[in-house]
Amino acid sequence: MNEESPTVRGFSKKTLILIVIAIAGVTAVLAYWFLSMPPRYPWLFKGAYADYQGETTLLFVPVKVKVHMEILDLNSTHVQLLIHYKIESIFTNESSKIEWVKIEDAEKEQTHISNENDHSLTRIYEEQLYLESVGLRECTVYEYTNNETIRYYIDKKTGWLISMRMTSSASTFFNSTVTFNINIDITNTNIPDLKK
Repeated sequence: MNEESPTVRGFSKKTLILIVIAIAGVTAVLAYWFLSMPPRYPWLFKGAYADYQGETTLLFVPVKVKVHMEILDLNSTHVQLLIHYKIESIFTNESSKIEWVKIEDAEKEQTHISNENDHSLTRIYEEQLYLESVGLRECTVYEYTNNETIRYYIDKKTGWLISMRMTSSASTFFNSTVTFNINIDITNTNIPDLKK
C-alpha cells in the first residue's frame, strides 16, 4: 500500500500553516504601523479649514484683516483650496480664490495669498514661532519682497500656514515715510495637529 505524504508541492502542511501565520503577523504589524503613523498632511480631508486675523493702524486708520482657508474637495493627487480674505477699514474689500493644486504643492500654494503681483521669493529659512492659538511651532518661512516684505510661516509638522507677517513702507505728503506692520495669525482651525 502506497501512502501519500502530507505535503503540497514540497511543503508539509505544518510548514504551510507556519508561513500563513507569519504572513498574517507581518500584515498585522504593518497595518498597525501604517495606521498609527501621523499622516504627512493631517489637513487632507474635505472641510479642513483655518481662520486668521490681524489688525494694524495705517495713518491713524484702523485696519482689520480676516482670512479663511478651506479644503473644498480632493482626489488622489489634488486638493481644491478656497482662500477668502476680507479687509475691514474705512472701506471693506472682500475677495475669494478657488483653485485645484497638487497635494505636494499645497504648502507652497498657501504662500500665494497675496503674491500674485511682482513679489519675488528672496529666502526660505527655518524659524520657531509662538502663537497663542497653536503654541510653539517649528516653521519653514517663505520670504517674498517687492516694495514690502511678506513672510509666510508654514508649520513643519503639518505643512499648513500658521502666520503671515507683512512690513511695508509708503511715502506720504511732505516727503515722509510711513512704515506699517501687520501679523495675520491663525485663530481657529479643525486640523487636529494644529490644535493646542
